[in-house]
Amino acid sequence: MADTTNKPKVLRTILKEALWAYEQARSVRLQTERRADEALRRQTGALDAEQKELTRRLQATQQGQMAGGQAEQERLGHLLAEVEALEQAARTLLEEAGLAHITGAPAQIAGDPAPVRRGDGEVTAAFVQAQTSFVGLRETMCKLAEAQLDAGQWEEARRTLTPLRQDKDAPLYTAAAELQRASYLRPAQQALEAGQWEAVREHIDPWLKEHKGDSEAESSFQESYYRPAQQALDANKADEAVIYLDALWWLRPENPDVAAQLQKAYAALPKRTLSKIPGLEFVKVPAGVFLYGENKKKVEVGEFWMSLTPVTNAQYKVFVDATGYKEPGHWSGGRIPAGKENHPVVNVSYQDAQRFCGGAGLRLPTEQEWEKAARGVDGRTYPWGEESPDSQRCNFDKQVGDTTPVGQYPKGASPYGCLDMAGNVWEWCDSPHESGGRVLRGGAFSYNVSYVRCACRYWNLPDDRYDSYGFRVVAPSF
Repeated sequence: MADTTNKPKVLRTILKEALWAYEQARSVRLQTERRADEALRRQTGALDAEQKELTRRLQATQQGQMAGGQAEQERLGHLLAEVEALEQAARTLLEEAGLAHITGAPAQIAGDPAPVRRGDGEVTAAFVQAQTSFVGLRETMCKLAEAQLDAGQWEEARRTLTPLRQDKDAPLYTAAAELQRASYLRPAQQALEAGQWEAVREHIDPWLKEHKGDSEAESSFQESYYRPAQQALDANKADEAVIYLDALWWLRPENPDVAAQLQKAYAALPKRTLSKIPGLEFVKVPAGVFLYGENKKKVEVGEFWMSLTPVTNAQYKVFVDATGYKEPGHWSGGRIPAGKENHPVVNVSYQDAQRFCGGAGLRLPTEQEWEKAARGVDGRTYPWGEESPDSQRCNFDKQVGDTTPVGQYPKGASPYGCLDMAGNVWEWCDSPHESGGRVLRGGAFSYNVSYVRCACRYWNLPDDRYDSYGFRVVAPSF
């Protein structure tokens, strides 16, 4: 194996051998061309003489100056055949002299030496010698690359191997290709075992761009996301796990294993309770890109904490009692309608929702935050996926005819665990609508199936109140 500490000396030896092979092949070519020229001149002279004789005899036959016309015709036919044979011999001689030109030693490393199809003993011996030198040169380059790989000199090994991989038909091409592959996979595996996740991708990405079907390389790439995600889950840091898996999903959305792992991480996301509003729970929605709107445009939002359900009548009453703020119109004497304590509060305007948030240290979600909490990152049609809405997933299309208690449809949960994001009540968002007023999202108990899609948008004036208008909130970081 070559000594990588004396690389200049090794390369000088390699180039010296290449130049020697070049000079030998060049000398052989020049000698063969001279011989071919001489033979061609001799063949051309013979052809001219035969052609003149043939012409003379043909003329004599035509003029009746020669006897035995039939016999003479047969003899002339033989002469024509001889002429054709001489012409073919001349063409063959030219083919034998047609050596390919060697353009220089560096190019010789990458390609094939000049082939000699036929020749005398001297030419054949020179060719064999040049061929042996050529193969030996490529063997030396492979050994140098192996030494560089053993020394962890990945970039140097790739530069050494580059000229050996330019011609698939050249000797040792397969060996060079395997060494080139090792220059990417070997450091990636070392980085993987050392927990250097970014380094794994830096090594493996260039290889996968040209070799997408390499299963071993693909496995190392995905492990650089799976392993840190699992470590985060084991440490009860589900939000960190989501970040890793979310990034991998964007790169490999066709892989069902990624989606399954991401859903597992979503389920483990931390939840927090705001003590001043009893029962108001929040889930952390990590920062990142998601597919937004009808056109599924990539949009990035920051981290936020979304309430798991809309604000209920009971939670809104805490605010009313504490501040003396006016109660919703369907309440009577400050009392919640019987049995509806855990239903979402309705008959509240955008302005009412803003006053609630101000008093509790909360805020309304932006339209984009609301949609990410409902939809996750994958552009699904409904919070639960692609299955059509039914009575087990949400309250819509007058199937119940009124609001239902929050959290009654666990099968309709969003990827982050948020409930009632399809149907039950429209929810105010802190985003203006282009038609004026403020945006509402989520559909309601009296609206049909087309309104419960995650991407569906609705709006109204900020002081409007209806029995299907409610809201959910975003908490500051815990």
